[in-house]
Amino acid sequence: MRLVANTITADGQLFRRLTPTLTPHLPRSFLPTDPSSTVFTHTPPDSVPVLSDDRPALIVSSTSWTADEDFSLLLTALDSYQTSLTQNPSLPRLLVVITGKGDLRSSFERAVAIREADLWKDVAVRCIFLPARDYPTLLGCADLGVSLHTSSSGQDLPMKVVDMFGCGVPVLAKRFLCVGELVKDGQNGLVFDTGEELGLQMIVGITDSALRSLS
Repeated sequence: MRLVANTITADGQLFRRLTPTLTPHLPRSFLPTDPSSTVFTHTPPDSVPVLSDDRPALIVSSTSWTADEDFSLLLTALDSYQTSLTQNPSLPRLLVVITGKGDLRSSFERAVAIREADLWKDVAVRCIFLPARDYPTLLGCADLGVSLHTSSSGQDLPMKVVDMFGCGVPVLAKRFLCVGELVKDGQNGLVFDTGEELGLQMIVGITDSALRSLS
C-alpha cells in the first residue's frame, strides 16, 4: 500500500470530514472505535497522525456515469477480490470511492448494496461528488486508481488517468484503442480486458511495491 508521509495529515483531515457524509454509512468494521482516528489513520498520544496498520486499501475512480464506462467490470473485480481475501486474510480490506454525477450511478449503487448485504464482508464502495479542491487530496490518499473509460470513438483519452499520474497513483486502465498513449502496460500501470483480470491486478497493485513505483 502507498505510504506517502506528506499525505497522512491530509488523509486524516479529508476522511474526518468525508466519512460522516457517506451514504449509506460505512460498515461498522471499517469505522474506528477511537474518536481521534479515521478510517485510515490514528493518532498516538502526544504525537501526529500515522497510518493504521489495519487500514483498508483505498481505490479511487472518477466518472460521469455514461455508457463509455462499464462498471459491471468493477463489480466483477470486487467479487473476485473478496473471494481472494476470504482465502488469504493477509490481504487488506478494500474501500472504493467513486466520484462524479450521472444517470447510471443509481443502478450501480443498487448493485453495490445487494453485494454488501451478502457477498462483500471486507469490501465497501461509496459514490460521492467532491468539491474540486478536495479531488487532488483524495487522489493523493489512494493506493490505486481505476479507469473504466473506453471512448465510443476509441480515440478520447481519459484525463482522469493524467490526474492520477499527477498525484503519483498507479493506474489500472481498461484496454481500448488509444489507451496505450497514456498507460504503458507494465511500465506506468496495468491494462485489463475483463473484470476478473482487474481483480487480479488490484491484488498486484496493493501488494507489489514494484507496481506502486511505476507511476
